[in-house]
Amino acid sequence: MEYGFIHKPEDIKFLILYCLKLLPFAITADDVYAMASVDRGFDYFEFAQAFAELVEGKHVSSVNTNPERTYIISESGSQIIEVMSSRIPSSVKDKADAKAVEIIQKIRRERSIRTSHTYDEANNTYKTHLAICETGIEQFAVDIVLYSERQCYLVENVFKKKAERVFGLVLDELSSYETKTEEKDENI
Repeated sequence: MEYGFIHKPEDIKFLILYCLKLLPFAITADDVYAMASVDRGFDYFEFAQAFAELVEGKHVSSVNTNPERTYIISESGSQIIEVMSSRIPSSVKDKADAKAVEIIQKIRRERSIRTSHTYDEANNTYKTHLAICETGIEQFAVDIVLYSERQCYLVENVFKKKAERVFGLVLDELSSYETKTEEKDENI
């Protein structure tokens, strides 16, 4: 482990509260760890202990969401970090700020990509729906008929990883088809 500035349990707690204060919504414990670990002065087990104590002390609120529990800073946690944030070195705050931007972008991307599938008993097939949404409105969507639920999960997982690329390829292909057709029409 690299040597960082944050080592004491109370300083780890302050860093966790600082990180949570940067975000406008609840995040997973893994995302909290990703933000707090930018200092590299403590390990996962020290983080987990400090985090559990913050939750138990009601400085961090647990939000029951599916499929994973998420966490947000509570009012008491916000009050504590307002007073104690000066104990966190500026270089650590800068790294946490940058990591917060990454986390926000990642979460917004995840929320914009939607996948689902349904079983059609009459045809013994599955219909997989893949979509990219912006402000709750589908900007791109495709439905695919598949023959097993396993295929659905595989296609959905690949789409989640490559949604923008799939959208770009489809758009490029459709645009190039129109351009090729227009060129042929002009030559006639």
